[in-house]
This record gives sequence, structure tokens and C-alpha cells, in this order.
Amino acid sequence: MKQRFGEHGRRAPSETEEIWAAFMRLVDDGKIKPIVYNGKYTGVDGVRKGLLDMETRSVWGRAVVEIIPEERVSDTDKRAKL
Repeated sequence: MKQRFGEHGRRAPSETEEIWAAFMRLVDDGKIKPIVYNGKYTGVDGVRKGLLDMETRSVWGRAVVEIIPEERVSDTDKRAKL
């Protein structure tokens, strides 16, 4: 019987702990390396670009939009450009 990973964790918490410990050993030993998407999405323009990139599947994982603090925004950047 197949189970979702989260369901397995609820039904067999000690086994899930062992699985995660083994996984973390692989990470610590450098046998598993994360792939980090290095695209940047900033401000209102970043929302549009991030959504388009997700639609075309050119981003993996999550697209994070950084909202610029007000003190760092120039007057020309304050206008919405959607």
C-alpha cells in the first residue's frame, strides 16, 4: 500500500526519524547537494516576471519576490509597471 510521505511520518514517526537522519548524513557527507535557483525578483516588476517564469517552468522550487524597503526605493521605482 502506497502512502504519502507525511502520512508515513504520522504512522511511523521513529522510522521517519531514521530516514531523515540517513538523508542528513548524505547531505553532510556531500553526497547530496542542493540546487539553488539564482534568479532574482525584486519589487512590483518582480511579481510579474516571477509569475511568467513559473508559468513557463523556467524556475524550480519557489519564486521569491523581494519587496524593497521604502527608504531604498527611488521615485521612478514607486510607479507600478504591471
